This record gives sequence, C-alpha cells and structure tokens, in this order.
Amino acid sequence: MRTLPLLNLAGFIFMISLNVLANALPLFGRTTGEISALYPNLFVPAGFTFSIWGIIYLLLLIFTVAQFRRDASQLISSLGPWYLITGIANG
Repeated sequence: MRTLPLLNLAGFIFMISLNVLANALPLFGRTTGEISALYPNLFVPAGFTFSIWGIIYLLLLIFTVAQFRRDASQLISSLGPWYLITGIANG
C-alpha cells in the first residue's frame, strides 16, 4: 500500500519542479507572469492574487507527507490516483 503515497510524492515533486523551472528558465527570455501581462484580458487576476499559491503548495506538502502515516490508509484509498493526476496536470 506504499506505492500510491510514493507516486503521489513523485507527482508533488514533479509539480513543484516544473513550476520552479517555469520561472527559473523563462521562455524566450520572459517569465510566465510577463507573458501573461503581455495579453490583457478579463480573466487574469491582479498580481497579488497569486500569492495564495505559497499557502496552497505548503498545504499540499503537508498533505503529501501525511500520506506516509500508518493511519492514512483510508485517506489514501479514498483518493485513489486523483492526487497524482492533479500533480501531473498542475505541472
């Protein structure tokens, strides 16, 4: 039953790695935020709105680590592969 928590950890690391690389290695010399600012539209929120992602990633990390507790088997079985899928999709 340790396979799914390990896969979820790998999905979390994948997600964080790609998000860091998206800003560390800008596409064509521009970060994701700069590219987004080039095309004004009604769907892009104000820049400060994205600060919530730090809290979201922290909570995802806590959740990922909590899966390795002995009493987390019901939590893991209720999630199935969905947490892994969200990590890959976010990346």
